[in-house]
Amino acid sequence: MRYINSHWSSPIALLLFVAAPSLSQSVIDVRELELGKPIERELAGGDLHVYAINLTAGQYLSVIVTQRGIDVVVTLLAPDGKQLMEIDSPNGTQGPKPVSLLAKTTGTHRLQVRSLENGAAPGRYEVKVEALRVATPREKLDSEAKDLAKALASAKTDEERATMLAQKKELVTVELVRALYEHGRDFRNQRKFPEALANSRLGLSLAEQIGDKTGVGDFLYNIGYVFYLQGDKAQALEYLQKSLARREELGEKGKAGDSANMIGAVYNQPGSQAKALEYYQRSMTLYEAVGDRVWVARTQNNSGQVLRGQGKYSEAFEAFQKSSSMFEVLGDKLALANTMLDIGQTYEMQGDSVRALEYRQKALALGEALGNKALVAMILDQIGWTNFLRGDHLQALEYFRKSLPLREALGNTLDIAQTLNRMSLAYRDQLDIGRRPLAILRRPFDP
Repeated sequence: MRYINSHWSSPIALLLFVAAPSLSQSVIDVRELELGKPIERELAGGDLHVYAINLTAGQYLSVIVTQRGIDVVVTLLAPDGKQLMEIDSPNGTQGPKPVSLLAKTTGTHRLQVRSLENGAAPGRYEVKVEALRVATPREKLDSEAKDLAKALASAKTDEERATMLAQKKELVTVELVRALYEHGRDFRNQRKFPEALANSRLGLSLAEQIGDKTGVGDFLYNIGYVFYLQGDKAQALEYLQKSLARREELGEKGKAGDSANMIGAVYNQPGSQAKALEYYQRSMTLYEAVGDRVWVARTQNNSGQVLRGQGKYSEAFEAFQKSSSMFEVLGDKLALANTMLDIGQTYEMQGDSVRALEYRQKALALGEALGNKALVAMILDQIGWTNFLRGDHLQALEYFRKSLPLREALGNTLDIAQTLNRMSLAYRDQLDIGRRPLAILRRPFDP
């Protein structure tokens, strides 16, 4: 996946990606994987495809999952169901995701293919067993490097990590660097920032030591991204600019697009929005060069948000219309719903509540089609509030009453309180409703 949650800076988009419902627990069709017999299938957001392959201890397995229009995550499970690895490499909706394993136990292993985005448009992929044989000495060394990376990621101090590396100097390879990057990215996504920085700084040092230029660019990006999430604009820009320069130097246009997009996100605040637009445009050019239509569309949407923030409404509408057209072609209903909300918000900022409601209703229809309860609940609440501001309290109450049970089922305390507060404003004579928000806010938060 191409650093999901990094580029599309809309708070709404962040909610949609994080709040995706879990995969269905219905009976799964498990297919057998065999050497030299590729399987091509269609996958949509929310689907889970499972494959089985029998391995004996000491065997080497190499599988290539080739994306053809959908961004997938690949998970490999041991015979006891324990997760051995999860591959979520940053190559968008096209290209290969390689999986390799030196089996430590004999039995049936399972490989899962899914999309993290519940509303992702259908796309195709191919899964193929490239190799299944006794491991070579090189492959055994690479497996040991992955084990070392896992141990380094779990270490608590620099001294502990230094001791491990001193004892395993032969394992300081590109394979170790790649595995360390995966751990650093996982820490970042889990918002474990000290661990992410420690792991990425170690990986950067090792990548420089062995001359792995791609690894250097990746770690610079990850460190800059962590500083962005921590709100440290100066350090985020320092590392992201270095990452962009390194990736452009190597001709890694897709990754350079990621770096430019993140720089745009850093600049996307009052006083530096012109720079944000500059880097978003640079990012789109890079994405276009590698044919990544998904991130061209999402970055176009980001540009619309910046233009709206500048009060350039006509230009914002133009950007949103371009992104919505691209999302329609891609069949990405989740992204299209987000853009409909952006257009609605822009109309509301201009004082046109009628058009704002029109586009929120379009977003609502898309959310309902996707079965995305968090999205539907949010839009119902927004439509209710717009009606309240227009003075139509009966319509407002109708939408608040639809939103409330969905939000209560989802269990987000602040969302529930928001809808109840708005209901109390629209229905002031029901004092018990007016008191409920305070009672809910006093409940302890879930750990």
